[in-house]
Amino acid sequence: MNTEMIFPKTLKKGDTIGLVAPASPISRENISRCQEVVESLGYNVVIGNSADKSYLGYLSGDDDVRAGDINEMFERKEIDGIFCLKGGYGSCRVVNRLDLDLIRANPKVFVGYSDVTILHLVFNQICNMITFHGPMVSSNMISEFDDYTRESFMDTLSMRRELEFKNPKDKKIKTLTEGHSKGVLVGGNLCLLATSIGTPYELETKGKILFLEELNEVTYKVDRLLQQLKHSGKLSGVKGIILGGFEKCDPEHEGHATLVEVFNDVIKPLSIPTVYNVEVGHGFPTGSLPLGVTCELDATNGKIKFLRTSINSN
Repeated sequence: MNTEMIFPKTLKKGDTIGLVAPASPISRENISRCQEVVESLGYNVVIGNSADKSYLGYLSGDDDVRAGDINEMFERKEIDGIFCLKGGYGSCRVVNRLDLDLIRANPKVFVGYSDVTILHLVFNQICNMITFHGPMVSSNMISEFDDYTRESFMDTLSMRRELEFKNPKDKKIKTLTEGHSKGVLVGGNLCLLATSIGTPYELETKGKILFLEELNEVTYKVDRLLQQLKHSGKLSGVKGIILGGFEKCDPEHEGHATLVEVFNDVIKPLSIPTVYNVEVGHGFPTGSLPLGVTCELDATNGKIKFLRTSINSN
């Protein structure tokens, strides 16, 4: 990853947001609700062609439609930012159809998580563009956009020189391994990061702070995914680890290890500054993170700070 990352132009009220569905479909009745909630934030809205499509039952339009939406939203000068409607599955199918030169030349705010992790990797590592791991419109904003989620989202999109990440007041960031570290923040969904290995957009971790989150994987499967990162060298040279939400990642059977026991068994022996219980991911509420910025991790005291050391886009 080039260290000279581009921080997209900060959004302001009255800007125009393109809504895209790069993965699974959303219900048609939710489209108007998605438009309304983004407009309530003070933005104008352009809805992509993928929003009301369905292909193979689990994709929001065929690959050309979904990739075309992303390319078009980056190309159109009147579009200031791009919010993903939903994750699910399918983002990996559009990567080879994206115009990366076009995207690199037109950096914009790009928001999503889960299956969208693949697009974060491509935009961070190949296009040198900072992106935002944050709530998606159909998945979160129209039903679970509470004060914490909204404030974290807006604060992250508008961060200036630095930003301290804060959990909800009733949930403490916990220390797995003490220490202080500093590096560019990378990561996202654990399963998607593991499946990136061997591809042109394979996760790069050396010298980085690695963020991980997951949903609906029993603890032995979380162990297996972590082993994939470990044996492929992705945990070697990592400066620090931030473990976000691992929703519904429970033991499959009584007597199986808990999630924290898996972390203690697999991650703690690495002696890398690590925190867990960070409220970012598939849970509710959820915070937002800027991927590609410099991160200062104080694992001893459970503090996370982001530094805007990147160059600005025009």
